[in-house]
Amino acid sequence: KNEFLAKITPAIQALPSEKQYPFIISLLREDLNADVKAMKGVAAKGSSNWGDIKKLNLDESDEKALIGEISDRIISGEDQMKAQNLESLI
Repeated sequence: KNEFLAKITPAIQALPSEKQYPFIISLLREDLNADVKAMKGVAAKGSSNWGDIKKLNLDESDEKALIGEISDRIISGEDQMKAQNLESLI
């Protein structure tokens, strides 16, 4: 939060008031897109972040199915967040 505020505060002070809100929304969109991209990388089925699932010692097909289901749910949620209509806040 503080990093975002430090980034936008000087920039919006130079803008006329009617352009400040759309500018802030565009920065929120950029940050959201970066977060979604990062989370999709973390949740990718082939990522190295599934160690806790692998420790369950499931058979290979069950492990693959569980990782696939969790990954798909996370990615679906990220897609929903990315699709949010932030512009409706203007």
